[in-house]
Amino acid sequence: MGPLEYAAVPLDVLRGATLRTATRSRTLTRVLGRRDTRIAALGALQVTLLFALAMRWPVAMYFVGPVVLGVLHLAADVRYLAFRLTLPRLLLGASLALALGLTVVRACVGLRVASPILGARVDILVGAAWVGLALVLRLSRQPARLAIALVPFAAALGGMLAFPQMVDLLLTHGHNCAAFVLWFTLFRRQGRTGWAASPLVLVGVATLVLLSGVWIPWTSAHGGLMAFGQKAARLGMGLAPGAGARLSVSVAGAFVFLQSVHYAVWTGWIAQDCLPGEGTPTFRQTVRSLERDFGRVGVIAIVVVTAVFAVAAYGHIRESVAWYMTLARAHVWFELAVFAYTVGRDARAVVPAARPAGRVVSASPVTRRHGERARETTTEALGAAA
Repeated sequence: MGPLEYAAVPLDVLRGATLRTATRSRTLTRVLGRRDTRIAALGALQVTLLFALAMRWPVAMYFVGPVVLGVLHLAADVRYLAFRLTLPRLLLGASLALALGLTVVRACVGLRVASPILGARVDILVGAAWVGLALVLRLSRQPARLAIALVPFAAALGGMLAFPQMVDLLLTHGHNCAAFVLWFTLFRRQGRTGWAASPLVLVGVATLVLLSGVWIPWTSAHGGLMAFGQKAARLGMGLAPGAGARLSVSVAGAFVFLQSVHYAVWTGWIAQDCLPGEGTPTFRQTVRSLERDFGRVGVIAIVVVTAVFAVAAYGHIRESVAWYMTLARAHVWFELAVFAYTVGRDARAVVPAARPAGRVVSASPVTRRHGERARETTTEALGAAA
């Protein structure tokens, strides 16, 4: 075993003890033994917890969320979009180049070498080129449909360039919801739709409650509207410029909640739906899977970057999170480009299960393996990995 696998041993010991305790209950065994019910239960629990945290400590959540899960969620974004979907090599290569270029532009804005408006316009141009390339590759064999699609695309580009800061704000908010769309349309395995939709319904209800602002007086009375020297009102001014004080704080609370849930989607829900069987892997198996995708050096790099970011945030959390928000913008356009390429396709045709040796697996073997593993008893599916 490598050093990362050794580090996962204590976690596997705890995992095994937890599963042995959980499988004493037939109800929990049935819920945890099936992927669709397990994701629904996990999602509902996470949504409820994050909703409570967003109401109690919205400003603290805004800063702590990216520090804890920001880098990991970016790694998951790359892993499941670039490595697990059947995307053209041209799109992947262009994505790498465009992501690097866009990150440089955003860094220039952060260093005040370029103005925010210029940076937003360049951001839109690069992002539009990214999404446009995906559309061209998607419809290259259908020139008539491509021509029809490019007309509204060009019109939308003109409108976005006229209002770059508004587009930047819409991307900031809309990106949190993109995770739900990508999970539900691309990664969700066949199963009972009601189970898959249940955490999404909870997300919708919680978001409406937060936008209503009914929680603000209670949170204010308990000191939750300020953390790390930042007030919720000032945070809301950046997320909802021009809105009244109450509405801007409500929008900030909803943003913090949706941002936290979208981290959970990338690091938990999508990861569960990309497993080859009904059971869950051990932490050591997860480490080996990560090393197959990123390589050992890549996994170590992710761990190091996460640790460096956390250390930097310990001393200067507001500045560190601001830089994270600035430099992470490229993955928003990557998600839009991937969706533009895959929209209208059968998700099962582009979502393989875990790759055994770093190659993309076709859909039909995945379906067969899924059916074979599904015939295992739920207790075996849970206990074998323990």
